[in-house]
Amino acid sequence: MHHIEILPAGSLYPIVKKYLINHSTPPDEYVLPVVANGNVYLMFTLAPASTIAFTRYNLPIKPCLAIGGQICREHIQVYCRGQVEFLFVELHPVALYHLYRYSAQIFTDQFTPLETKAETQLKEQLLNIVGLQTKIALVRQFLAQSLPLATILQDNIFKLTHWIEQQQGQVSVGEMSHRLGVSERQLQRLFLEKMGVSPKYYAKMVQMRQAINSVMSHTDRSLTDVVYERGHFDAAHFNKDFRRFLYMNPTAFLHHKAPLLKQLLLPGSELLVPKRKEAFFSPAHEEYQT
Repeated sequence: MHHIEILPAGSLYPIVKKYLINHSTPPDEYVLPVVANGNVYLMFTLAPASTIAFTRYNLPIKPCLAIGGQICREHIQVYCRGQVEFLFVELHPVALYHLYRYSAQIFTDQFTPLETKAETQLKEQLLNIVGLQTKIALVRQFLAQSLPLATILQDNIFKLTHWIEQQQGQVSVGEMSHRLGVSERQLQRLFLEKMGVSPKYYAKMVQMRQAINSVMSHTDRSLTDVVYERGHFDAAHFNKDFRRFLYMNPTAFLHHKAPLLKQLLLPGSELLVPKRKEAFFSPAHEEYQT
């Protein structure tokens, strides 16, 4: 038996986007996708029979507390077998910068175990308590006490990303630097430090996420309408960008039975009540259908 539960972030939104609980019992085998949607995951895993598959290598997962990327530029999947438990917290990348004072680039395309005293203590507590709701409450308490919320909300890059989202990603690097009052070179440096990717790539992620949501929520509209609405001048470029982020074309995505994948792309503000979803399922070590 395998199921996913996605919960709203509550009072910590928009710094925390949403919570995701994934657990299963033998003999399940399934794949969890990692989608480049502009955020990152703080993740607790009790998964002795799981593997993270990157483009060039595989990484076995041990029980740990770690950062896993959705700020990513390559194809990443999590293969699960047997009894597995994951607790994911989807975060804005600027939150990690202020929490750990490391450049966000170290979390891009990576799976990074956290081994500070506070995280080690949290991991031990999560291992020793029973009940997913109790674990969620513990993680919420940890984040509320650890995140410098006021500082994050006043961060200029954090504010800029919300403006980029309001513009649906259809902004130039020049417009971003002008809005922030810095040179394009300074903007590039700040974005890499606090977001882990370039401003141009982040804007493209936002643009594609908006396009994907439009495709999902307006199934009565043609893909041509979405192409022009989102600033693509022809279907070929739109399909290329779509495949770059989801590794399938728009038509395949619309007909693909991947409710978890589609739910992960929803902004946290749309999760007004807890929603239980069936997991995206495919046999282990099998690529997405294109």
